[in-house]
Amino acid sequence: MEQPAPASPQMAFSLEEIKDVQRFAQANKGMPRRHKDSRTLSMRHLAALTNEQITMSQLRTETHHRGKVLTVCQGLGLVMARTSVNAIVVHEMGETEILKLAHADASLGEDGLLPREAVMAIKEPYYTFNEEKAGIILVDHPSDIVVLDKSNPFVPAEFQALGLPENKTAIQWKEAGNEALGAKKYVKASDCYTRALLAMSLDGIGVKFDIHRNRAQVNLQLKRFDAAASDATAAIIGSEEAKLRDSKAYYRLGVAAYQLRDMARAKSSFNRMLELTPDDLDGKRMLARTTVRLCEQANGDYNFAAITAKISPSNARVDAADFTSKTEVKWSPGRGRGLFATANMKAGELVLCEKAFCAVFDNDEEYLLAAKFNARTDYLGVGSSSLWKAVVNNLHRTPSALPSITALSGIWEGLGQNIITSDSAKLVDTYQIHDIVVRNAYGCSTPSKQQAEVDFGFCQPSSGFAKGEEVTIAYTFVEDIDERRKGQDQIWGFQCQCMLCTAEGADSAVVMKERKRLAGAADAFIQRHPLEDGAPPPSSTLINAAEKLVKNIKDTYDANRYAGVPRNAALMIQYWIVQAYHDRREGSKCLTSEAEMFRLLAYKEVVMNAGEVVLQAGEGSRLIWEAVRAVIFAQTIMLVEGKRAIAAKLTEVARELYLTVNGVMDGFVELPQHVLR
Repeated sequence: MEQPAPASPQMAFSLEEIKDVQRFAQANKGMPRRHKDSRTLSMRHLAALTNEQITMSQLRTETHHRGKVLTVCQGLGLVMARTSVNAIVVHEMGETEILKLAHADASLGEDGLLPREAVMAIKEPYYTFNEEKAGIILVDHPSDIVVLDKSNPFVPAEFQALGLPENKTAIQWKEAGNEALGAKKYVKASDCYTRALLAMSLDGIGVKFDIHRNRAQVNLQLKRFDAAASDATAAIIGSEEAKLRDSKAYYRLGVAAYQLRDMARAKSSFNRMLELTPDDLDGKRMLARTTVRLCEQANGDYNFAAITAKISPSNARVDAADFTSKTEVKWSPGRGRGLFATANMKAGELVLCEKAFCAVFDNDEEYLLAAKFNARTDYLGVGSSSLWKAVVNNLHRTPSALPSITALSGIWEGLGQNIITSDSAKLVDTYQIHDIVVRNAYGCSTPSKQQAEVDFGFCQPSSGFAKGEEVTIAYTFVEDIDERRKGQDQIWGFQCQCMLCTAEGADSAVVMKERKRLAGAADAFIQRHPLEDGAPPPSSTLINAAEKLVKNIKDTYDANRYAGVPRNAALMIQYWIVQAYHDRREGSKCLTSEAEMFRLLAYKEVVMNAGEVVLQAGEGSRLIWEAVRAVIFAQTIMLVEGKRAIAAKLTEVARELYLTVNGVMDGFVELPQHVLR
């Protein structure tokens, strides 16, 4: 299925705060829903609303004024909140209101959003109340606001008196843009270069290439990569005397293409650049990077160790290409979009690697951990509310990504996959994006010892896939079937029908209650009797008690219905038993208990004895870190007992399992020292 396992954000709330949120959610369950019409963005062109202007006194509460437009001026500056931008706006008749612009790109600052004394048209304004019960004009979709040049005939005479733009030539605007670029005032520089292009008729066409080339650089800084590529292309002159200038244009085109993940176009651009300026070091460096990306993209040829070495809590964004040629997206009956294998793959083989379109980490400035209550579904969850805003902003900056993002599923259909342009901007339905983010956002960890959060995910199967088979992963790791299904309904809107969920769903309430009781007893046992370095090994009496717990838990699983299905409730206590026999230096029993652990994980063939080791995963089998460590426990005790042949076989098995779970062998050689007592 297309939706990977969701992130598990670290809780950062006090117990009292959590209770407050729970009380709020309980009190608001079943509350009246905001009418869906109030969530819909405006698709009207401003020109079609010219004769439909309204005043602030005509605004009605909880109303989306369809077919109307409100023209206002930003008068007192902006107040930047974590999730929105607020301003006092003035109408031509002197009326004032609070404007709340949600999902605005605060990184642009006041000049890039709503400059002071800017005149703006609010298309089909929505009037409501804020948390303090004050009336506000709420704009959920940034495209519903159009900032107007004061020379625009749509601007009332009262606002034109605030000052028309300076009457400069293209050269003068270009020089002003250069000055702003030098001062790193990128929004101002972009505006100056745009005005320079509009004033071209005053100076002829010669300066056009320079302006486009400079604006391409500005757009790279503003992460407007579509616009950067367009400007860089328009800046190419193609003459012998323009080689140096064209070299810069090709470089900027290559960088834009690289950021857009169009590696073939990036390579072509850097090659063309180096034909013009063969000794350019930046061009050589970027061509080398692009060549590596193309190898990753074509063959899945990743240097995971090198990638991992560069990752840290302050550097979690991975420079890598996507590898998806072994899979394809198709319709999965009853479940929506699914991922299917296009070739046979064995356990541990790389299925796919993908870099996230957008990621927000807890050390990013815009990160905000929040409790979120969805009034449409009564769902209460905790997560980063910043990701929704960041995806919306990325799509406004890079609208070429809209088709791939809107193809993903969400509850709110919004614009669907229709790409609509209004007033020179591609429309982004923020609520459609919200539901897509909720269903499709995930957290992934780097294949390393540190397990840092990164913006890059990879998939390797614990059992093989046949060509045409659907590739599935766990959506959630909640063990309780009722809680798991509740989350599936509220977040993803479907019921999982995997072998595990099907088997557990058929268990009676009595059986489930007894299994939960025994699992709780097993957890309590492990807590009471931790196996620590330097501590005496556990007694045989304790191990017998643990083995009895495993047997009792296994008895709650119907043998026929759970054939080929993991017995998850018994896994951790069985792992304790493996470690206990390791600590007691009882090699044979360590191997036997380890074999039992793999049977609990639903491996269909398990042979572990002093002469042979065979592990074959089944369709519904599971692989966890503790299973890998269990193999290494057995490997180390076999070495202690001098049984090197079986130890060597266990080492090979451990390598295969470690690679499947971790993605790379980084850290593997250190594990024996960690577990050997």
